[in-house]
Amino acid sequence: MRIKHGSVFGPDGAHGAHSVLGYRLLCAALAASMLTLGSPEAHASDEIIARVTYTGTFGDGRLYVGLDSLVNEPGCPLPRFDVPATHPQIKTFIATALAAAASGRKVTVKASGCLGAYPTLAATSGSYFSLHGE
Repeated sequence: MRIKHGSVFGPDGAHGAHSVLGYRLLCAALAASMLTLGSPEAHASDEIIARVTYTGTFGDGRLYVGLDSLVNEPGCPLPRFDVPATHPQIKTFIATALAAAASGRKVTVKASGCLGAYPTLAATSGSYFSLHGE
């Protein structure tokens, strides 16, 4: 199938309903595969146990948490994760980061996706951040 001057042609150059249907099915299959590849659950990091080395927020409310271990999130493996200010658990995550930094306790982290260049936590049960039970 090839596209020529805005029309869809089949392999024999014929223009018809089968060619248009094939093109639409190809587009639907590509869109479905992109949704699967882009979903946070499809590429979540491994759970890690680490210590918080630094934490804070940016002016836009985004939380950042530095760790002493790598968060191996595909596409953005770094020893830090960021959480957007719009995340429904942002206040809980800030409290957890501050408690861990102040006490020296370890944390358990499972990221899901990237926020720019940094691993992030999705608003699903597939990612989490908590004090580690020592």
